[in-house]
Amino acid sequence: MKKRFLSLLLATLLTLCFTIPAVADDITSPVSLTLDGSGMIIKIKVINDVYVASYTIPSSYNGTSIRGISSDCSTTGSFGTFFVPDGLRLESGSLSGIDANSITLEYGRSSLPDRLFAGNSYVISISIPSSIYSIGASAFANCTSLISASLPDGISQIPDSCFSGCSRLSSISIPDNVINIGDSAFSGCSSLKSVDFNTKLRTIDNYAFADCTSLEDITTDDTATFPSVYTIGRNAFAYTAITRLVLPDTVTSLDVSSFEKCDQLTELYIGSGISTIPAMCFNGCRNLYTLSLGNTVTRIEKDAFSYCFSHDRYAAQVTLPVSLAYIGATAFEGCSYIDYIAIYNNNCEISSNAFYKCGSFTLKGYNGSTAEQFCKSTATTNIKFQSLTGGSGD
Repeated sequence: MKKRFLSLLLATLLTLCFTIPAVADDITSPVSLTLDGSGMIIKIKVINDVYVASYTIPSSYNGTSIRGISSDCSTTGSFGTFFVPDGLRLESGSLSGIDANSITLEYGRSSLPDRLFAGNSYVISISIPSSIYSIGASAFANCTSLISASLPDGISQIPDSCFSGCSRLSSISIPDNVINIGDSAFSGCSSLKSVDFNTKLRTIDNYAFADCTSLEDITTDDTATFPSVYTIGRNAFAYTAITRLVLPDTVTSLDVSSFEKCDQLTELYIGSGISTIPAMCFNGCRNLYTLSLGNTVTRIEKDAFSYCFSHDRYAAQVTLPVSLAYIGATAFEGCSYIDYIAIYNNNCEISSNAFYKCGSFTLKGYNGSTAEQFCKSTATTNIKFQSLTGGSGD
């Protein structure tokens, strides 16, 4: 009888020993995790849907070491601050579904994968450690509640579509070591009002700030908007709210529609690094009334300034440099309020419809110049020729 009793007691104890490890490491935790066979988190669930003010991913769960967060991780419940420790592997999109006001990546990791937060509509602020030197494309794309994000000093570029569609982001400071802002990096950031550019930035790629409809302050100092930029891409600042633009001599290339439909732009100063004003570059900048072109500009392409100078409070006085050799088709189409345009190159080629649908204005040029010939040969009554002082030999 005693032997039977001891056998039953031993069996009971063994059963208890095998069932205890099934309980979570922290039995009081309001969060349950589901891991795959390799230790990657595939599901995060707040028990009973309570609000968790602060939560840090543990190093292990139910006796299994946690390696990271999977790209298809699903989340249920909301957090105040969500901490991601160093050492955890993060895959593309792994933090896209985290419902948290603030997400903090702890110091130590060196790079962020593509689309890490993409589509997260909950997070308001993101803290990126200074140890990061590389950020993947579209890392924060379409984080529609994101208001602030601090970029680490170690990065050298802001990748393609990095913050595109972050419609509540209000300001951003470009770190000193950044030399390139990628395609559509901030496109559609409709609440972005100011950008603090550094002095090392070299290229601003296509659509980088397109449709940032509130962006008005992009001036680093009083003398130049972009102190060291060489290239500004296609539609880079289209549909922004900038009011004053100073392109220094360092800028050597503008692309098609770079500043199209910037309808708040009133003053434009282009340095001596630009030789061509490309097609549609300033099309639709209807409030523009001050224009100064550098003495190296040789071509103004199709629709470059179409539907500019259209504010009825101003009559623009436009002086084109002696270097200018070509004015393209509809280059100044629809410019309603021009007082005069002065052309100082005797032989500047002027397309027959360069001033199509313009209001009445005076075209100034030297006697015998192509400007005079244009006025005589064009069947319009709204453009009058006026000889520049000094005659054709001046």
